[in-house]
Amino acid sequence: MFTTDYLSRQPFIDLVKSVITHQQNNPSGYSFAIDGEWGCGKTWALNELEKQLAEDLENKYLIFHYNAWENDFYEEPLVAILSVMIEKLNQITSQKSLYGAVIDELLKQVSEYLLTLVSGIVKEVTKID
Repeated sequence: MFTTDYLSRQPFIDLVKSVITHQQNNPSGYSFAIDGEWGCGKTWALNELEKQLAEDLENKYLIFHYNAWENDFYEEPLVAILSVMIEKLNQITSQKSLYGAVIDELLKQVSEYLLTLVSGIVKEVTKID
C-alpha cells in the first residue's frame, strides 16, 4: 500500500537509513532516539522506515516493532519487549522458504533463550513459580 508523504519526511527517513547503514557493522552496538512533539509524524516516519528497510533486497534487517502504547498493560517493560521479539522470531521461523535450515535453527534457539529469560523475569517479579 502506497502512503503519501504530505509533510516531506522522506529526507529524515533517508537520514535515519544512512545512520543504520553506516552503523550495521559496529560491534559495540548503538542506539538513537527520535524526539518530537505529539502529532509531528514520528510514528508515520518509523512505520515508513520499517517498510522501506523490509523491502531492501540488498541488506537484511531483523526488525522488531514495539509499540509502547499497545503493551502498556505489562508491569515489567522488559517482558513486553522480549515478548514482541519472541513473537517476531516465531513468525520468521514459520516462513521456511525465506531462510535456510541453519538460520531457521539459530532463530529457534534465540527464541527459546528469550522465552527462558522472560520466564525468569516473570518468576522474579511476580514471585510465582
